[in-house]
Amino acid sequence: MKLRSKILLALIFVGVTPLVISLWVIGGMVSDGLETQTQARTQQVADFIQKTITRTSAENLTLVQLMASNPLMVNAVYSADFSGDDDQLTSMFTDMDALPFDQIQVLGKEGKQLFRVFKTGSKEIPATSGVEHPVIEASLEGEAYAENGLFDGVLAITAAAPVSMYGEPIGHLVGVSYLDKRLAAGLKSLGHVEVGFFDDSGIYVSTTPDLASSTCPPFSNHKTTRRTSVVSNTGFSTIRSPG
Repeated sequence: MKLRSKILLALIFVGVTPLVISLWVIGGMVSDGLETQTQARTQQVADFIQKTITRTSAENLTLVQLMASNPLMVNAVYSADFSGDDDQLTSMFTDMDALPFDQIQVLGKEGKQLFRVFKTGSKEIPATSGVEHPVIEASLEGEAYAENGLFDGVLAITAAAPVSMYGEPIGHLVGVSYLDKRLAAGLKSLGHVEVGFFDDSGIYVSTTPDLASSTCPPFSNHKTTRRTSVVSNTGFSTIRSPG
């Protein structure tokens, strides 16, 4: 190779090498920036969805408290517990479309189930949650309470409040809203992300098959043994009535 060609190649190498290195560094910076933005966006959406579910829990609890204090409800619960006649309760819940609950239960003073009804189109499931459930347990202790977790073996937002007559509890009202595909689809449309509800045993429902087959991150620092989350490890929420 002629000396001129060698000098030319050396000059090209000296000129191109810094450019290649610069492009490599810039490419890495852009990649890191995009990953950071993606992670931040994912966390923002996860926080938004968690806040939405927490707000729904609070709203459900408030509604259950209002319904439990309704004089018609008080009379219906008293009649069902005293005589076994649940006609008044049946009449009150003939049309559940205006309520956010998929299932409603009315319990006696000690937690015995007096009445159970499902919203039209909602999944009717066997009753497996009893007085040991933390929401029902809280109501039996005189406290209105809501929690996101398993109820009757299904992930749900569950709220309960005592039904009282003359200041004494005579029963309990329980409202259950399933964390199902319908809710996941609604949250997906708001957050523009795929949504899945899961606990320690895995995904229950999701808006995409990819989430259904994914492995969810472990939970920590929670007080209950069953937890729910959306998209990322955002945990669950519990709501207690103030006062």
